[in-house]
Amino acid sequence: MAEQLRKTEILNVVGELAAGIAHKIRNPLTSLKGFIQLLRDETNGYSMYFSIIMAELERIDSMVNEFLVLAKSQAIQYQKINLVNHEGSCSFVTRPGAIRKNRNHYLF
Repeated sequence: MAEQLRKTEILNVVGELAAGIAHKIRNPLTSLKGFIQLLRDETNGYSMYFSIIMAELERIDSMVNEFLVLAKSQAIQYQKINLVNHEGSCSFVTRPGAIRKNRNHYLF
């Protein structure tokens, strides 16, 4: 139990750190994107360069989004359940696939 609590605390700290880093990067990134778009609209002959810059900024933005996903991650807690009590729920999920494949649908 203590080990699980320690791991949860570590995940929380890593999540907070990732969120902080992501926001510190995202703010200037947004400014850069805006200024590049303004320059692209006002400057002729350099569209290829602006396209490359925007593509790289989008790539950085994608990495920042991955940091934010890490920040939101939670420890997964598994729980044993009795499937007999959830037969209707399971059938609701599995029946459409069985019908599509023209197969009989039985839950044992």
